[in-house]
Amino acid sequence: MIRSITKPIILILSLFASQLLIAQSVKIGETSYNTITEAIVAATDGAVIEIRGIHTGSVVIQKNLTIKGADPKVDIIQAAASLAESQSRVLSVIDTTGSLTVSVENLGIRYGNAAENGGGVNVDKVAGLLTLKNLIIEQNNSARNGGGIMVAGSIMKIIGCAIINNTATQDGGGILLAPNNAVSKDSDIDITGTLIDGNVARNGGGLYINGNKNFGNNHKIDVYLENTTVSNNSATSVSDGGGGGGIWSRSAFWTGDNTTGNITLKLVHTTMYNNTHASLLKNGIQFASDPAGALTNFSIYNSIVVSQDSLAEKALNFANTNTTEAINNILGGLNGLPSFMADSTMNANRNNSNGRTASFAGISTTLSDEGGAVNVFAIKEEANAFNYCTVATGITLPTTDARGASRDMKPDAGAFELLVAPTVVLEIEDQIFQTGFASSTIDLSAIFADGNGDALSYSASLADDGIVSISFDGDNMVITEVGDGTTTVTITADDGTGLSVSDDFTVLISENAVPTIDSPLEDLSYESGFISATIDLTGRFTDGDEDPITLSVSVLDESVITVALSEEVLTITEVADGTTTVTVTANDGKGGVARETFEVEVSSIVLGQEKEFGVSIYPNPASSWLKVKGLEASQLDRVQVLDLSGRRHSARISGSDGDILIDISQLEAGQYFLVIGQSNQKQLVKRFIKSNF
Repeated sequence: MIRSITKPIILILSLFASQLLIAQSVKIGETSYNTITEAIVAATDGAVIEIRGIHTGSVVIQKNLTIKGADPKVDIIQAAASLAESQSRVLSVIDTTGSLTVSVENLGIRYGNAAENGGGVNVDKVAGLLTLKNLIIEQNNSARNGGGIMVAGSIMKIIGCAIINNTATQDGGGILLAPNNAVSKDSDIDITGTLIDGNVARNGGGLYINGNKNFGNNHKIDVYLENTTVSNNSATSVSDGGGGGGIWSRSAFWTGDNTTGNITLKLVHTTMYNNTHASLLKNGIQFASDPAGALTNFSIYNSIVVSQDSLAEKALNFANTNTTEAINNILGGLNGLPSFMADSTMNANRNNSNGRTASFAGISTTLSDEGGAVNVFAIKEEANAFNYCTVATGITLPTTDARGASRDMKPDAGAFELLVAPTVVLEIEDQIFQTGFASSTIDLSAIFADGNGDALSYSASLADDGIVSISFDGDNMVITEVGDGTTTVTITADDGTGLSVSDDFTVLISENAVPTIDSPLEDLSYESGFISATIDLTGRFTDGDEDPITLSVSVLDESVITVALSEEVLTITEVADGTTTVTVTANDGKGGVARETFEVEVSSIVLGQEKEFGVSIYPNPASSWLKVKGLEASQLDRVQVLDLSGRRHSARISGSDGDILIDISQLEAGQYFLVIGQSNQKQLVKRFIKSNF
């Protein structure tokens, strides 16, 4: 016990000493400077200034350079020792050349308190490129606009930053963005992998985009949010104020044609949650026109925009927008829907789920550290947002999420991607071969599955490579004979995102002839009430050495059927509806084993014809609509939805050839059969699950 206490104390003292050693350092290469400003004055074009520790004072950058720390939690620039003591902003980046290129990385920016715009950072007409990367911009205040960051007439990237708990007396608590007529370029702002949380302003609590009528509308401003979270921000204006607890966009007419709004806002894999304003119509994203008719050009893809769990709180108000596209979104309370989203069929084709809550989306309502630069709202595998984005967007999507984790084949909605490791759905059976078998192939697609739908790659390791060799052809594993004996083989399935799973089996090769399957068993379907059935197994297995064969039988799920074996007669006894797998094993008593598996399905409807039609239904489970692919509307005579007791339920069908929609929104949660009758007297029968989420 004494040792367990002493070691942490030594470690803490050691860490404290090491922090003292690196405090207050400013370097360009091996040259040290007393202050950041002194280093900037001495810097040549393109210099990199490295700082460590906490530095107090205001910093102005007007040169092409990079200023960086190592960790934004400990390497900090602050305007004063506290916000209460501060009388100036922290950082100004000013372009006097028309081509300034600056990067600020891995730093904390705090305690700025500006009488003018930009409490933490003020960016003025940077026409080259300003990159803010891995910054924590927190507890800054502006008596005017842009509590955390103010950007005018600039080209800028904000990457992996936390912009939190900043305030502005007027607008843009976290960020204010605007074009500026004093520069020759349009403004272009990319915000990726960033958290904008807990900021407060009169309007645009998190983000305010100002078309800047008369002062900036000679130019356009494009704002792009990707893998970004906008949450818990507040707009404090009265109910008839501008609003936009999360985002407020106020567009002006672009003077190039005096008909087009000069703001374009595009959201991709963005999560917005719990942003507030006094007016319930203006909580989340709110748009305004100055003058009337100047619309924000808006599009949204693969995103979650919700309030808490009240649809009266409008998470997105489309009024004053030219909304060009919306695909794969989970959206809360809405107002002013564009026509293509108000049309249920068109909206379903775009895979938008309107009028949903945070609970429906399945996001955690508390930000958490999931291993990236910023905190996120995580989801679980049962969340509706998981694997939600199934419709092609026609745009280039990010290959990673807010943490830098890989997006998979079926991306999740929002800024966070849940990565699910591959699973073993059916263990590889031990393999027994007679000498001279040469090779054997096993389909691994029946063995491994990936919850994200990722393509799997395989590798093998062998305890003894003198028995067999293993190779792969797609999902097929080829076992090739080398010599007699026994070895253990481990197969690993990797999903390409760093997650994998393994399964072991043994291989035995000997002179003994292995039993063979002479008469395969077919899959069986029974109607409910069949009680029991028998199968004669006589003559289905033979042994090359004429060794006596012993049979045994097992069932995967005894809640569907039970099985019993008397001599060579298999009895199947009904328990309940469902599907399960039966395995019959033949053993020659000398290590030779052969196994045959088949499926048994018990249902109130005789199944088995659906494979003839080449159709598919999805999503499954589903909450509102089932989509039927591969079936022409002109072929349909009738559609039935039956529950497990065989009772019929009404269903409305709509859609076009090849893409049929079936409305199941009125069904209770549970399992059902979709039965589609066709003019050729055949029936398509599919099982699906109705979910309330």
